[in-house]
Amino acid sequence: MSEFDFTNEANYLQEVRYNMMKSPFSQLVKVPQPLRILCTKNMLVMELLDGKQLSRSINDQLVDALDGDRALARELLRPKKRAQEENKEDDSGMYAMYRNFQKILNLNRNYKNKTSETSQQSSVGNRGILNEMKTIFSLILISKQSRKKLDLLIDVHGYQIFHDGVFNADPHPGNILDLTDGRIGLLDYGQAKRLQPCECIALAKVLMALRDGNEDSVADAMRELGFRSKLDRSDILAQTAAFYFDSDEVFEKLGYNNNKAFMEHLQKVDPMIVVPDAAVMVARTSILFRGIGSLLRQRVKISDRWYPYAKAAIQEEVKLKLCT
Repeated sequence: MSEFDFTNEANYLQEVRYNMMKSPFSQLVKVPQPLRILCTKNMLVMELLDGKQLSRSINDQLVDALDGDRALARELLRPKKRAQEENKEDDSGMYAMYRNFQKILNLNRNYKNKTSETSQQSSVGNRGILNEMKTIFSLILISKQSRKKLDLLIDVHGYQIFHDGVFNADPHPGNILDLTDGRIGLLDYGQAKRLQPCECIALAKVLMALRDGNEDSVADAMRELGFRSKLDRSDILAQTAAFYFDSDEVFEKLGYNNNKAFMEHLQKVDPMIVVPDAAVMVARTSILFRGIGSLLRQRVKISDRWYPYAKAAIQEEVKLKLCT
């Protein structure tokens, strides 16, 4: 990690920029060029990217779709319990956003109808229906575009983790830009993490096991990664892996409303004695992206997005062993 040492951060910035330029995502994301001649331990100077924070961009799009109603836009993005804010049968999130919009809109419409003249209600109602349909289609489009960008971000970081071994462990919304040219800008490598090849492979095995869904295989992969718990319970190791590297479904299915209560439960049942540093930083990345998904009312399953990169890492290791 390189937080508070801008020389190191500039080095990571340059390295990740180079990696992305020769990656499959070169036309989709942009990492700014550090101006090395101006960088010092206490100051980082980099290329200016033309865009705005992704979270602000999505909020602005919602405001436009809602005819400038910022309060309603905030209400749509207000975090709620996952069970209330998501459609379990459709993980796109668009219908959850629509239902929330419709609920709020009904309150406004009821008030307006009470204060309108009877002769005006028909024409106002017709215009209202057309405006509502336009708004709904706009919300669906925003939701689909947001999901596409979120999937891209998760894919990019999966590629960085399993292919490059260098990634940003702090990809919160403030570090992600929606650029005017349509690309995504990636900023702030003060908490970059470099993984050793053996760590990448061990993490890849955990992801592969999570995707296959075998509890014992997941637990064995976690042990190989370096996890140690007091009682060495396979079910607790597997649940920890699912929470760290996959989705919030693991604690929802067990009846917990938030990850803090779930982690307290795990520690009470079988306390973790050793948690590898590499796992912590990758888990942080996973949880941050799931948090962005929750804000956008999108269900995120990290193992589905990272599986191809984890599989490729293991296949590459096999090829290298065959060649030696």
